[in-house]
Amino acid sequence: MRTQEQTPSPATVIPHGLEIDGRFIAVDDDGYLLDSRDWTPQVAETMAANDELTLSDDHWIAIHFLRDFYAEFGIAPELDLMQRTLCKSQKDCRWNRKFLRQMFPVNGARDACRYAGLPKPPPGACG
Repeated sequence: MRTQEQTPSPATVIPHGLEIDGRFIAVDDDGYLLDSRDWTPQVAETMAANDELTLSDDHWIAIHFLRDFYAEFGIAPELDLMQRTLCKSQKDCRWNRKFLRQMFPVNGARDACRYAGLPKPPPGACG
């Protein structure tokens, strides 16, 4: 009996990677990109969708902050620095640990770092 070949969807998770529009994106066992140059907004959207999360404008503020910080300093910010900077830059001090945990309910700001395409952060960074 011949099995019918299935066509993969445009964005699916495969073991140790993501496949997005036919392109394989390698990730480690925790879902962090192995090569940060592979990051695109669609990668972030796919990661979030796989976590059953829809990215809002606030998510993108956090993601862009993390990408900009990493591009400038080569490290992920500590959570306290992230909170203070977003509070000041957004003129909105709801950017605290509780708010970030609500936005990223599975692993808190560590998921924000993962969605931003940063390497797996050391303890203390990104929550």
